[in-house]
Amino acid sequence: MSTQTFSFMLKTYAGDLESAKRLITSFRKHNVDELTLHVVVPSEDMALFAPLADAKIAVIAEDTVPVRMATSDVNGIRPGYINQELVKLAFFRLALTDAYLCLDSDAVFLNDFTLRDFLHSSGSPYTVLVEDRELHSNPAYFEEHWEGRGVKLEKIRDYLGLSPSNTYLTCHGFQIMQSSVLERLNAEILVPRGLDFLDLLEISPYEFSWYNYFLQGAEIPVFVREPYFRVIHGGQQFALERMAGFSEEDWTRGYLGLVLNSNFQHTPNPIAYDSWAPLVMAMYARPSFLFAVWGRVTLALIISAGRIPASFALRILRRQR
Repeated sequence: MSTQTFSFMLKTYAGDLESAKRLITSFRKHNVDELTLHVVVPSEDMALFAPLADAKIAVIAEDTVPVRMATSDVNGIRPGYINQELVKLAFFRLALTDAYLCLDSDAVFLNDFTLRDFLHSSGSPYTVLVEDRELHSNPAYFEEHWEGRGVKLEKIRDYLGLSPSNTYLTCHGFQIMQSSVLERLNAEILVPRGLDFLDLLEISPYEFSWYNYFLQGAEIPVFVREPYFRVIHGGQQFALERMAGFSEEDWTRGYLGLVLNSNFQHTPNPIAYDSWAPLVMAMYARPSFLFAVWGRVTLALIISAGRIPASFALRILRRQR
């Protein structure tokens, strides 16, 4: 079977320029097979991103992607966020590649990668699919996101006519999208019902779950892989991992890259994983998650010391229990 063409796609904008630069630097460093990265940006940001282009990095104007964009909030989500979801779904229409892995600016590659990491021996792309048991078990994530997310995922399942008795897997991001699957989604779901991708996101604002659920229900061969990137979803998760002594080197053993979600960084520049800044912010915002009694004491220690080894901080916390 012939191998499909494969590339990467990053949807970004001027506000994430510094993060995008860091991602692209890591991409160049680890891109062993010289794969292509398509960087899609608003037309007004083209001049800003143009210097990043080279033989393997193409900068593309967002308005060349044929898709109806949002002009107001969708499911309580601002247009900018919804529009980057739409670009990921509709990028296949440019016919630049058979499959593309969607990237976000807050990612960084930690390991070398080759085409074999993304294509099965049959030539078909892998698909990232998980049950998210880790996040379901995380009290902070469950409280803030899980229940509402679960309801909206059921809407996707029901709209696609999938059986509620089956378990359908999905992912939060960094999915490999097959153009042929998206073409079928368009032909079998959108066209007969007179819809477009924006209509789907108005039903449920999870672009990867629309793709993943349709794929699993369409009797298309699926070659599953676990996530390529370790995603740190929030400040509490970051804090606990840092206190446990995790470092970039540790995650490098299991993942191609690392993501510090920009929703808790509160800075225009990426925070390095070995920084203590998000830890301090997380503790200050919700010291109760560190058992309240000694949370602020530990905060004072970290601030006064400037930076202390994670192993030492962990010993202090254990004595306070």
